[in-house]
Amino acid sequence: MVDYLVDLEARTCSCHAWQSSGYPCGHALAIILALKRNPQLYLKTFFTLESYRKSYEHAILHPLAGDYSQPLVWP
Repeated sequence: MVDYLVDLEARTCSCHAWQSSGYPCGHALAIILALKRNPQLYLKTFFTLESYRKSYEHAILHPLAGDYSQPLVWP
């Protein structure tokens, strides 16, 4: 049996999965849930819903120039 050291404040685990991925590994998640804390608070900001929404807040979508109301015809 292998023991892993989890530091919730530093957001690290001795398996190094948390540090490399940016979200809690299974070892950290088990502790977070046992303490009845919100796991989303331990994510890197990149993975938050707020960051996702901000990435599309001012997106530039170019208009379609063709007539796309008809089905595609394959040669």
